[in-house]
Amino acid sequence: MGDWRKRSRGRGEVLDTAIMFEPGVLESLQRVVRTGALVSFGLSRDGGSLSCTVTFDGEWDRQWFRDPIEFAGFMTACADDILEETGGALPSSPPPTASRVNRGGRGSRRAPESR
Repeated sequence: MGDWRKRSRGRGEVLDTAIMFEPGVLESLQRVVRTGALVSFGLSRDGGSLSCTVTFDGEWDRQWFRDPIEFAGFMTACADDILEETGGALPSSPPPTASRVNRGGRGSRRAPESR
């Protein structure tokens, strides 16, 4: 089959994703998420690299990592940059204005109307 598969292969070592999400990294990840940013993850085709995409205010940055220390540095830098850009303000939820109305969607237990 196509040569693109052979060319796109890395060293053949599968990344242990558990080491990428150690407590220090999770704290930085939580700081980024609390800013309101979208964070998404993926693996390379060969499973040897973790991709992390951080999207905030319509702009995004994607980096690839094999090293947990580099990944932790990226997450810390993202949180610091976003907090600097927003002046340290974190998003807040507006107060609720009305209760939700169940319109009979999934999970609804509304009895059928009789006429």
